[in-house]
Amino acid sequence: MRSVVLGADTNKLTEFNNLPPYLQGVHDFLNDIFVEEIKEGQEYNYYKTASICKSMIGNTNSILYPSFASKLKGWNYVFSVNEFNESFKFVESRIQEVTEFKSPFEFKVKCLYRAISVDKFKDLKWEKSTPECKGHNIDDMIYE
Repeated sequence: MRSVVLGADTNKLTEFNNLPPYLQGVHDFLNDIFVEEIKEGQEYNYYKTASICKSMIGNTNSILYPSFASKLKGWNYVFSVNEFNESFKFVESRIQEVTEFKSPFEFKVKCLYRAISVDKFKDLKWEKSTPECKGHNIDDMIYE
């Protein structure tokens, strides 16, 4: 699988020097955009990264970039549809609601819906979580 990593600390990635010059330039240019803090009321700024990923995904199988929501401890992944369908098997997905929030590294979520299968159109088949979820405590250990 070919992947483009954006926003990583290039001093720690020896592979960075092996990238073609145009991808090194793209990385440097996009680094600031992908780690930009989006202020409340300016959520439309997320469309910049979504548009960039959509335009680049045709030239690679996947894109990885740091998650600002995790204070750059976690990563976001974008896969081309073909790569995803060929390389992965759907297991499970959940829609969760944050019920208690202390910090980005300490909060509690409750599962609302769960999907464990897809329909013939490859859309997730959502079902209400039963029995009712008691909640899950999330802390910064999820990034280790």
